[in-house]
Amino acid sequence: MKLSDALLEIVEAFQRKKNSLFLYTLFLFFSFALLSISNILSQEYTSEIDRKSLEDTETYKLVDSLIGETEEIFLRNLQSTRYLHGMYHELSENPIGSYQVMNSQGVWLLEPNDLGTEFIANYENIADKIDTLKKEQLMYNSLQVNEKTLYRFKPRLIAGRSFQKTDYQYKNNIPILLGNDYSKFYSLGDKIPLSYLFKNFEGEVIGFIEQGERLTFDENTDYLLDTYIILPFIESIPQQMNEEDFLFFQRHLLNGINGYYQVANSLSQEKLYMIVNEMADTYQVGTIQLIGNSPFHISSALFTISKNRKILNIVVYFSIMLLMTMTVVFSYLELHRDKKNYQLHLLFGATNKDLRNYFLIEKLVILSIVFFLNLGIVHYLGKITFTFLFTLLGVSFSLFLIFFLTSTITLKKWRMIND
Repeated sequence: MKLSDALLEIVEAFQRKKNSLFLYTLFLFFSFALLSISNILSQEYTSEIDRKSLEDTETYKLVDSLIGETEEIFLRNLQSTRYLHGMYHELSENPIGSYQVMNSQGVWLLEPNDLGTEFIANYENIADKIDTLKKEQLMYNSLQVNEKTLYRFKPRLIAGRSFQKTDYQYKNNIPILLGNDYSKFYSLGDKIPLSYLFKNFEGEVIGFIEQGERLTFDENTDYLLDTYIILPFIESIPQQMNEEDFLFFQRHLLNGINGYYQVANSLSQEKLYMIVNEMADTYQVGTIQLIGNSPFHISSALFTISKNRKILNIVVYFSIMLLMTMTVVFSYLELHRDKKNYQLHLLFGATNKDLRNYFLIEKLVILSIVFFLNLGIVHYLGKITFTFLFTLLGVSFSLFLIFFLTSTITLKKWRMIND
């Protein structure tokens, strides 16, 4: 069989049977797409389990009792900043668990901007008086996170880099990460003057976070990062401080001791309470309360993904079985439809095996197009795993084998082929 003859026959076949081939290709693509989506969901579920590190752990919120007069007395102490700094590092370095900080203190942007209301902190609370406020009075969504928070959640970036250990040191120039929606207004390397807790810093954009990324501890602490400015939680304090620095670090480090402790679930809440408050006594910060783990939001989200995966897997298996059945029927109908055409080919010099090869090459073209199209979709939305590639190849080979067997059996039955 000449290649030119084969190509001509394939082109003619596509023109002659375009409607039936289109319908089969559409269902083939749908079945492969379901398989691809199932693979992407499986990757997402595995990724979420890994990123949130929920297995065999409990997370507790720490809340200080420095309120009203008690807080005023503590903050008047000239050693208060040292105490708070010591308490934070004691919490952070204790081997009982992973101490994670995520504060939602808004920041002021010190240069004119064209940002929309979705970037403004607590906009729903000031919407009725937004027209009376000056731009410089508006606070913008911001989170301050420490290294262990980023390690736990691993927010994915579309550009740039994440924070490094040196980024958590005190300096006037600080690196910042921006949510995806900021990419319309800023670029990597841009300088953004900002004020955090009434202290001015020059932020440098080092990365943009992928759209839809979240930081979630419980149903009350769930932040979609698209419109947020992420600052590294400053962990060091200068040896010499002026009044402005002193007041800043008081507020900043007071936020720092109200973080989250992720500990092994073998450690009871009572034991953790005792350990934390022994530290609190040492640094004279009063009693620290623990708010018990509230895992509903995260666990239910993971449960939903898991449930959807199981349902989708059932649909995928059913779809593949239906596809196999349809392929047998489709092959049989296609062969019977073209029976007279095959007889004409024999009269004009085609060999018996040429008839089968025309049929198989035609189907191989369809399988190849759908196969590579789905690989492209998975590569764009996730990653191509060996398991997925092997599965897709296996299904494709099975379909090709069905085409081969049905064509061979049918043509033999018609006595048009002799192997």
